[in-house]
Amino acid sequence: QLVIAFFGETNAGKSTLIETMRILTNEETRAQTRAETGNAQDGMIVGDGRADFTKVYCEYHLKINGKPFTLIDVPGIEGREEDYSEEIKRALAKAHCIFYVQGHNKQPDTATAEKIKRYLKDWVSVYSIYNIRGGSGDYDMPEERETLMTEKTVKTEVLITNTFRDILGERYKGNISLQGLLAMCSVAEFAETRTDLLRAQRKLKAHFGDGDSLFRFSRMHSL
Repeated sequence: QLVIAFFGETNAGKSTLIETMRILTNEETRAQTRAETGNAQDGMIVGDGRADFTKVYCEYHLKINGKPFTLIDVPGIEGREEDYSEEIKRALAKAHCIFYVQGHNKQPDTATAEKIKRYLKDWVSVYSIYNIRGGSGDYDMPEERETLMTEKTVKTEVLITNTFRDILGERYKGNISLQGLLAMCSVAEFAETRTDLLRAQRKLKAHFGDGDSLFRFSRMHSL
């Protein structure tokens, strides 16, 4: 069974991407939860602005085309190694593949990449994901809705790719650039308590016309 571990700095958007993949691949469980609770429950694992929102190691067991796979969300692992070494070891002992999520338009944290490298098993492949940051207000103007792959995004992608290739060599398999918030808003049925996400979803769908257009623009399909 394929196991993918998500790493990255705090607030890089790991949980947003995992939640989107859960929504896309786990409709049966979501429907059961809606029936049991009487309400939609999407968005509850996603950070609400607090720096310490996600502090625990979590596994999500999903299926795509009938085949089971597991996603692991590892807490933000920047900082002192003793604070997260057990989480790294636990995730990498199971993982066949690592997605390292970068949430800022700058060179990746090389120290964190070096730490991951120290624990890598021989069979583990690493991909970077540039989760282009931004809220619903970043797409108010028509020109802002033309493409995610702006000149600025391409420059950041080159920085990320070069850094990981230098550190990881052949184990690094490349980068995917996308916008996780847009992808999640295109497919989610948010819980009533997530008024922040519901507000963003309404605005984004008004800008882009419908969920399908929003999903295509987000580039989530590449992941």
